[in-house]
Amino acid sequence: MGKKEGTYLKTLRNIHERIQKKKGEVGEIEQEFLAEVKKEREMWIKVGRCTVCLAEGETEWHHIISQHRCREISKEYLIHSRTNVIEICRSCHDETTASLRRKHIEQNGGGAKTVKNPNGAMTIRQEEYIKKLGGENRITTNMTRGEASKLIDTLKEESN
Repeated sequence: MGKKEGTYLKTLRNIHERIQKKKGEVGEIEQEFLAEVKKEREMWIKVGRCTVCLAEGETEWHHIISQHRCREISKEYLIHSRTNVIEICRSCHDETTASLRRKHIEQNGGGAKTVKNPNGAMTIRQEEYIKKLGGENRITTNMTRGEASKLIDTLKEESN
């Protein structure tokens, strides 16, 4: 065919290396973007009026797309974006889906969070959070998601 044996593999390696380099560049740009979006949060100003019921007084920020969901869909920047929050009073905040789900869980599960696949392996995010809470020495080999979740709850309680 006219080409030396092995050049095909070299070509694939070179393309793979270029892809990895571009992914690294994209990751850096995404971090820069997130840093800029986080700066916007400092400029959020409450007007003291509930967006839902129009009552005036003390208000809270409510995420339209929940912080957890933003992380799930890899759009963490929405956590810090003013376009994803509304200013609402405590009474209206208590009526949001997230608050109602939390109440339901507390009433039916004693406050315990439900863990998807509790017998599965601990997730990287769980491991990172445990370390952030200072519990790295309490992580065991083959720790399940359910065990990791319980450890996180324990570490949170201990920090309070």
